[in-house]
Amino acid sequence: KNEERPVRSIAQLVDASHLVSSDLPLFDALTSLRGRTSYFVIDRDQVAAIVTPADLQRPSVGLALLGLIIGCEPAMNSLIRWEYGDEWPQAVSPARMDRVREIYEERRKRNNDIGLLECLNLDDRLALLAKRSTVRRELDFGTRTAFERWSERLKRARDSLAHAGDILGSEIDSDSAVDFFERLLAFSTSISAAADGARRTPTSPGDGGAALPPP
Repeated sequence: KNEERPVRSIAQLVDASHLVSSDLPLFDALTSLRGRTSYFVIDRDQVAAIVTPADLQRPSVGLALLGLIIGCEPAMNSLIRWEYGDEWPQAVSPARMDRVREIYEERRKRNNDIGLLECLNLDDRLALLAKRSTVRRELDFGTRTAFERWSERLKRARDSLAHAGDILGSEIDSDSAVDFFERLLAFSTSISAAADGARRTPTSPGDGGAALPPP
């Protein structure tokens, strides 16, 4: 509906809460979108850009998120090695282990310096960690169900981002996407800390209730 009104009747004050600096890190810029429809980027003494939830679809955002997810996988390997020792293949289904060994042989023929554990995919790693209560507690998941629910969300995001999609392809809206990003940051931090502790401890307590070594 066309309506003529003075600008001042609908204008909103742009105060400090609507402004961010142009040198704000990307991760902070993403979390700044929580609960907002937009904010302004200030470069020196002028507005250089306007950021909206639509910017969550930018390739740079997708690459940053995918990089975080991929970066968690070496930490998962360390926790699996610490928790299971050399017995971890017994906890993987025979069908999956057949495929893991195929991948290992293919890479070994190309002279890749790689171990069998590194041939697991994200689904395998998360499934192995889900079985260990010590890991779930260390990563602040109260139950196996909670960990598996997060695992499914993580895998959906990985699939979307790895196939030239964006985070809005796996989350229902921009607020949910920002929530996922914040949770991913927390998960990345906690699993890296747990893995650092595991790397300094040569033996595993198994799942007998012992805590992971302090980071």
